[in-house]
Amino acid sequence: MMGIGYFNGGAIELRGIVPQDIPYSTTSFSDFIAGGSVGYEIYKELKAGIGVKFISQNSYIYSGTGVSFDGGVLFSPSILKGITVSVIFNNFGPAVNFGETQKVTQPSRVRFAMGKRIDIRRYKSNIGISIGGYSKYYVIPYSDTSYTFSDNVKNFVSSIPDRAVTDFDFDYIFDNRINLRLSYLVGGENTIANVGLGIMLSRFRFDYSYTVEQSTNGTHRMSIGVNY
Repeated sequence: MMGIGYFNGGAIELRGIVPQDIPYSTTSFSDFIAGGSVGYEIYKELKAGIGVKFISQNSYIYSGTGVSFDGGVLFSPSILKGITVSVIFNNFGPAVNFGETQKVTQPSRVRFAMGKRIDIRRYKSNIGISIGGYSKYYVIPYSDTSYTFSDNVKNFVSSIPDRAVTDFDFDYIFDNRINLRLSYLVGGENTIANVGLGIMLSRFRFDYSYTVEQSTNGTHRMSIGVNY
């Protein structure tokens, strides 16, 4: 599968020390992502996938580009009677370049989840419920130091003792064409909840989501993808 995504955080207020309640300017944050992914059924109960993304970021006066890798494994042993266990790796790769000297490590993390899908064929519907968790990722601020892939792995390992985040998810699929999603996080760093809508038309996939966050009034995400 191949896809393109764009994210814009909207106007973000900049405030000084005095007075703190009056913004002196606004700035914006945006992401552009283009990537592809492939999945493979190793055997009936075990599936794996990997994806690669090209990322372009703009934040305040900074801009940068980089490449990121994702991967995951789904395990559905018969002994669990329809329950699927997953392990997902997000945002592993070299540091993102912001100019010739400034680099920032990617927010790498590993997620664990367990869920079950219920098929309601009479109404052409499918319902999914899951609960998962992950450790808060470790982010290194802008620096003149270059961070390698091994640095990203070390940074992730160092973040494991942090307070865990619990993620509750619910989604509804109708006729394999419409997908409604809802998630709620407990202990998250910024995100509180997320709602989304996906529509499949032939090989094309359109997706929209709205994220409730603590630091902003919320963010909107839209993407278009093509299945091969």
